[in-house]
Amino acid sequence: MISILDPRLWLAIIAVAIVSYAVGDYRATSHARTAIQAESAIQLAADTTDTLETERLMNRSLAAKADQYHQDLQNERAKHNRFVDGVRAGTIRLSIPVSACQGPESPDAAPVAGSGHETRAQLTPEAGATLAAIVNDGDEGIQQLNQCIDAYNTVREIHVQAR
Repeated sequence: MISILDPRLWLAIIAVAIVSYAVGDYRATSHARTAIQAESAIQLAADTTDTLETERLMNRSLAAKADQYHQDLQNERAKHNRFVDGVRAGTIRLSIPVSACQGPESPDAAPVAGSGHETRAQLTPEAGATLAAIVNDGDEGIQQLNQCIDAYNTVREIHVQAR
């Protein structure tokens, strides 16, 4: 029979206690790990939903701005075409100020201040149409840049709101 003072008995009791503690600790850790993983999955799903909603809002906003830009661009092109048609037809006349030659003895040909008279030269219809095309190209470039700035600001505002 084994006595209470036998070291094998005490080693067996200690071994059983250690194994019991390890199994219990493993189960507790496993449950905690599972709970943490579940919370992480729930948070990931919520973050993904928020991100997708933000992306949808951003896409709708950018699409609306793009539609408005294209509509404005079409309106401006139609207005430009009407203007050019008027210039070519002669209903709209374009002129520019010029300095009048007053002879070799007077090199200063600037009009007298306050005289209310300014020397002007009328442009030919083709020169006027070319000048209008240059102006229109510049206007379209500015509109494109403004569209880029508006899109950037829209994305930035949505990003700030999403935080």
